[in-house]
Amino acid sequence: MGVWDLISIQWWLEHLVQSYETEPGHVLVELAAFLTIIYLLFRQSYDPQKANPLSEREQDALISEWSPAPLCPPMTEQQKEFSKRATLIVESGPGRDGQLTIGGKQYLNFASYNFMGIADNDNVQKACKETISKYGVGSCGPRGFYGSIDVHLTFEEEMAKFVGVEEAIFYSDAMACVSSVIPAFSKRGDLIICDESAHFGIQQGINLSRSNVLYYKHNDMEDLERILSDVDEKHLAKPGQKLTRRFIVAEGISEYHGDVCPLNKLVVLKNKYKYRLILDDSLAFGVLGGAGRGTPDHFNIKIQEISFYVVTCDKTLSTVGGLCMGEKAVIEHQRLSGAGYCFSASAPPYVATAGTVNLKLLDTMKDVFPDLRSKAELNRKNLVQIDGIVCSGDNASPLAHLRLQRSLGSELEDQLFWVKVQAEMREHYILVDVPCYIPAEKQRPAPSLRVMVSTNHKKTDIEKLSTTLSTVIREQLETYNKK
Repeated sequence: MGVWDLISIQWWLEHLVQSYETEPGHVLVELAAFLTIIYLLFRQSYDPQKANPLSEREQDALISEWSPAPLCPPMTEQQKEFSKRATLIVESGPGRDGQLTIGGKQYLNFASYNFMGIADNDNVQKACKETISKYGVGSCGPRGFYGSIDVHLTFEEEMAKFVGVEEAIFYSDAMACVSSVIPAFSKRGDLIICDESAHFGIQQGINLSRSNVLYYKHNDMEDLERILSDVDEKHLAKPGQKLTRRFIVAEGISEYHGDVCPLNKLVVLKNKYKYRLILDDSLAFGVLGGAGRGTPDHFNIKIQEISFYVVTCDKTLSTVGGLCMGEKAVIEHQRLSGAGYCFSASAPPYVATAGTVNLKLLDTMKDVFPDLRSKAELNRKNLVQIDGIVCSGDNASPLAHLRLQRSLGSELEDQLFWVKVQAEMREHYILVDVPCYIPAEKQRPAPSLRVMVSTNHKKTDIEKLSTTLSTVIREQLETYNKK
């Protein structure tokens, strides 16, 4: 120990004596803390094996009793039945005649979101190949680092221009888009009023926001106004209450029902009660309206009425990712607060190229939108006439869900009924879809058969679909009634 160490210790002891005279309690606490640190530094570490050593027999007994925990929960009966469904291997692209090649045979495809039939476009394939040759496949990082490429920016600019807003932000994943937008703005203590049948991405966004949430009946504007009025009255009854951010969340075309949101009435209510509107228009974009600009175009509503306009690219645009569009301040905030934008690798460049090319193609197809609506109307007109089922949807929507008028006894039985209908339809070379929902769904809809029409379908194809479906459903119902 050197001279300076002795001087330091002497000074510290003198300091303790002087401090003890003025603040004895403080000195005692300081000494106790110092002694505790010394004790912890020099104490012997605890070794449970040395304290209580196990014999070889005890070790063998513990090992034989050990059973590893499953990495995932056991499959439910419904999941087991679903796993038995035949796997179809597609051998062709989506096709331009509404058909797919499977096992060398042609199937009518009513299970695709390719509403405008642009997924198999030659221009898109050529542009994507050129982009891959120039940039490669990966983007190598999040957008905020080195993942932003000029084609991403071009896609955002073109989407903003097409919709008529100031800016757009491109997320690399469809599910992560709306589930990032909601918590980027709505926080703990804020209020969200949401359609009870909102899809899982919206549900996840609400959960992540940790906001207070109220649900109104699906597309029921009277129930929505009742909730808005109740919230308003409770707020007025408590003067001086802290103001919070308030949002209404809805879908343009419902993923679970296929019907169109009454956006004209919704906008009136959100203005009356001063809420911000988050609209997920993924299924309606490129489908509704005179120019395919979605639900606002369908109801002739200015896009500025919607604070957060969300569109995923995996539907009509036939690519990957999602976009949120709105005012510049809204978009710039997400570039630092949108989790799916900040922390996920950006989409491959060719994905953005595909979106840009398909968007420009969509802008030249104004004459096709009336044709799609007429086919959607014909499809729904035919489906509602099938006995024993209820067809949800809207005449303007190319998406329809078929559900049983009366349940067969349980959700599992109803689901298996539609699985068998789907299998029988394959025997007639027609593809339809049976949605499968995960247990975490807050409001899981009743089992259904999902049918989607596109501009590629002929009217004879739609007639064949309804005729075959009617026969198959009738036969399956008769089989169940005999049991």
